[in-house]
Amino acid sequence: MLGIPISFAGAFVLLPQIGGSVNMLSLFAFILVLGLVVDDAIVVGENIYSHQEQGEPGLKAAVNGTLEIGPPVLITILTTIAAFFPMYMIPGTTGKFFGEIPDVVIAVLLFSLAEAILIMPAHLSHPTNRFLSIVLWPLDIVLRWPRRRFTAGLRWFVNKPYRKTLTLFLQYRYATLALGVVSIMLCAGFVIGGHLRFTFFPRVDTDVVFVTARMPFGTPASVTASVETRLLKRAQALLQEYEAEKGKEIADGIFSTLGQGSSHVVRVLVFLKPLKERGFAATEFSRKWRRSLGRIPGLESINFRASTGFGSASDVDLQLSHTDPRLLELIAAQVREELAGYPGVSNIEDSSDAGKREVQLKVNPAGLALGLTAQEVTQQVRAAFQGLEVLKILRGGDEVRVVLRLPKTER
Repeated sequence: MLGIPISFAGAFVLLPQIGGSVNMLSLFAFILVLGLVVDDAIVVGENIYSHQEQGEPGLKAAVNGTLEIGPPVLITILTTIAAFFPMYMIPGTTGKFFGEIPDVVIAVLLFSLAEAILIMPAHLSHPTNRFLSIVLWPLDIVLRWPRRRFTAGLRWFVNKPYRKTLTLFLQYRYATLALGVVSIMLCAGFVIGGHLRFTFFPRVDTDVVFVTARMPFGTPASVTASVETRLLKRAQALLQEYEAEKGKEIADGIFSTLGQGSSHVVRVLVFLKPLKERGFAATEFSRKWRRSLGRIPGLESINFRASTGFGSASDVDLQLSHTDPRLLELIAAQVREELAGYPGVSNIEDSSDAGKREVQLKVNPAGLALGLTAQEVTQQVRAAFQGLEVLKILRGGDEVRVVLRLPKTER
């Protein structure tokens, strides 16, 4: 009974010392290791109990039972630790996230091992305390009948159905081995054949379908607005089809943005009802929406998002790096074109966001020899294009600023 509290308490004390914390991943690790903690204590306790049933005194039964089963339990704990240890080698941000799991598992298993082979045998080696027996006598009376019935039922199951089944399987051991191999092959076939999908990070369906469409940089807002209108019309038509089929509303509304920061980018969000109310996945709506759009002339990229979580990331993620931004942009464009040639590839986008053209001014050695500084040159350029305020006049009670700058034809 004390194995779980002692192991968990020890892990909670050790966790801050190794840089861990209580979070979703560490709590998941505690739940994961819960069954492992119980196993080693049960094995040691049952072995000590079997020695006591053979007539050995308490201390001798505890020592012999622990020494007999201790090495296998130690090997089991060490192999389990070895299974979780490679999670420390996961690189990057993902490794930092999942490093919490082996921290918790290893700490709990070490304290569980100490409790199973040191603390619990010490408890089982002593006879029942007389005073404690008197105090707990009413509780023992209440629990005696269900305990006896459960013990009798467990012994009947072990001695009758389980023993007969075990004898049968041992008698036909080769058939048993073949059955196990066939079962493993069937399980592998389900995965390899695609009947049972494997995803390390599952994609969690969401209630919001998010679309980002990008036109070439410099596209007028009016052209981008036509793409926005097309997205909205197709989404509304698709919602009407679903509502006609379901006989109820399936969306809370549609929201779109255009020109916030860039006139060539439009974003549309469709807010769906919760999954239990709408009766279909947001990814299904996203796929139908994409197919209904057809080909949009001049579109540079379009991205649909209808899931969340770690698994919602792109299936293929390429990271490019170069000191020359122009060359990097050229390579990224070539990669996009190459990926677009593969069937089944969609949502191709890159993180480069073309901004306004920039002119960088640098004073050459001749200018430096004349006493010019980068600040002075910048001020002159700013005055020529943005202008300098030279006068303020009052006109009709309002203050009017007079700015001097180059003519529009020279700017």
